[in-house]
Amino acid sequence: MHNTNGAGVTERQEDWTPESVLEDWIADRKLTRRKTAFLKQFHQQQLHGAVGDMIGFLPIAPDHICAELGLSSGCSWWSVVAELLDHLESQKLGHKVTLYTWQLENCTLEKPPVQIAESKIINEENVLSDFISNKKISESRKSFLLDNHETRIGQMDYVLVHGNPWKGNICPDGIIEGLNDLAKSKEFPKQLDTRYPYWDYAIAFALDLINWIEKDELLESELSEKLDQINYQMNYFGAVFWPIYF
Repeated sequence: MHNTNGAGVTERQEDWTPESVLEDWIADRKLTRRKTAFLKQFHQQQLHGAVGDMIGFLPIAPDHICAELGLSSGCSWWSVVAELLDHLESQKLGHKVTLYTWQLENCTLEKPPVQIAESKIINEENVLSDFISNKKISESRKSFLLDNHETRIGQMDYVLVHGNPWKGNICPDGIIEGLNDLAKSKEFPKQLDTRYPYWDYAIAFALDLINWIEKDELLESELSEKLDQINYQMNYFGAVFWPIYF
């Protein structure tokens, strides 16, 4: 018997199910190595069954778990687990990984070609471009933007407190225009100032816009919460952006 200790309780590994592990990830947005290994084992079991044509009815995951991973309702537990494993691996490696979903879709134990596994890099431009195009965003990609923003705030604090200028990377005009057009279509009462075309502001504005789209009600102070965090750092230290062009 394997026991996993945490938060004052002893959790028995034999009691884990794909559902219980997925609920843990939804709650904390992270998984232990053992729970990740458990999901990988589940994936391999399903895959071996599919390859040997020994797999039958695939149970369906609850709608809220599908939605957390940006999947449509009615996906099987195997599909949900494969999507989460790809997401966790993508976070770890810093680029888009499709190993587990590709194996599922192709019923093969082989690894996908490199050009498929790394066909789309997860970065600010791709995530925001997709958000503008689709007018919605998955929880995993929203988490990517939020982590990016929070890391940026921490870096700004460190750089500015030591008296150094903040180097702001210039954002493509299409991203700025796209975000403003989307904000207008969603009746968001804010616009991104085109005089400050920096990724810092674009990501913060996108997060504020996502908050507006997803919530039924907002306090006035929440309308520009992330943008205000960037402005606070710059104003507190009396700093200006040092533009970086690519």
